[in-house]
Amino acid sequence: MAAPLPARLALALGSVAVVVGVGWVVLARSEPDEVPTVELVDTRLERERLHAARLAAGGAREVPDDLAELGRDFAQQLRELANEEVVNAFFPAVTSALYEPAPGVFFRLVPDTTAWNAFAEHPDEGFHRATNDRGMREDDSTIGAAPDVCWLVMGDSHVSSVCGNDESFPNLLEATLGAEDRAQSVRVWNVAHGAYALANYLGTFVGYGDLEPDGVVVVVYGGNDFDLDLWRYVYGQESPPRISYALEKLFTVRPNGRGLFAQEIVQACRFLDEPELEETAANVAAATCIELARQSSERDAAFLVVYLPPPSRGQPDLYRELLENGMARVGAPAEGLASSDRVADAFLAHLAAHGVRALDLRPRFAREETGLYWNTDLHLNLAGHEVVAEETRAAIDEL
Repeated sequence: MAAPLPARLALALGSVAVVVGVGWVVLARSEPDEVPTVELVDTRLERERLHAARLAAGGAREVPDDLAELGRDFAQQLRELANEEVVNAFFPAVTSALYEPAPGVFFRLVPDTTAWNAFAEHPDEGFHRATNDRGMREDDSTIGAAPDVCWLVMGDSHVSSVCGNDESFPNLLEATLGAEDRAQSVRVWNVAHGAYALANYLGTFVGYGDLEPDGVVVVVYGGNDFDLDLWRYVYGQESPPRISYALEKLFTVRPNGRGLFAQEIVQACRFLDEPELEETAANVAAATCIELARQSSERDAAFLVVYLPPPSRGQPDLYRELLENGMARVGAPAEGLASSDRVADAFLAHLAAHGVRALDLRPRFAREETGLYWNTDLHLNLAGHEVVAEETRAAIDEL
């Protein structure tokens, strides 16, 4: 097992990402003096205990077949079940000094902080990580006159960003939208956080609806957003079995799991062990977005889903070999990496069938010859943020 967690959390100035269900703690670094950008936290035992208690209490619940109904029911069940114990087990980032509890979305970064993150791969060899009065990765406060146009961008650590606030794609998107009509004030608030996933996205309007957005963008990352551990708990399913592959080998060779490298492999191994879950994962992801689209429609807000592929699928010519070597290291067949494409295809087909607008970034990413992910930790790099901003702006124009 890895070294104790508390001291490591105290150092974690970068964005936090949690691999659900994997029993290891690992920090991704490019140089010894750099702070980590990824934190993989083991809460497996707590989750297994919660699963067992829910089953013992007769917690099995019928899963609606209709995806719109499933989304509404999942959101309602989360609101009823998400006590402190459940939140700490399934969202362990909240126990870090970097985060605090938040309504609806469960946790957010502590407001009004600033720090310098050394990061050798960045052109400036680092960036300032700042939060505003709402814990957003934004320099400006939400207090004051409301903008003429307001968008919210929800997502995980890719969107929260391993770069300066002004370099993240929500801020780049704001600049392009604001340039169109300088007579109007435009805000695109980055409400994403590291370790966010589908359940957090469902609470977007609870956490930030008071900002009265005109539109919402939700970025679904194919590398680990298809996890089903919390869904299993909510619906009283059996606790997920231990993954059969040698995941510990990811973290015995430096760099430690290469950041999001480990996440994509863990999810792929889960689907190799339980291939029947691919259909369920697509259904749950789609149901979540269909429900958030409904919530947006109730508030006369536009809604867009952006599908962000993991590196091996987004830019296979550049990253597939790296991930396939990782799969070989844990004893898993390389073809397991293709599971995220199958789930994504089904997920996007469900959204189309329900009239939910979605942007699939895979075609654009595959055309790019320059890497769109940091080599250090496989988060979106500066070029990646620029491409996502450009494609998202074009999709918004078509809404």
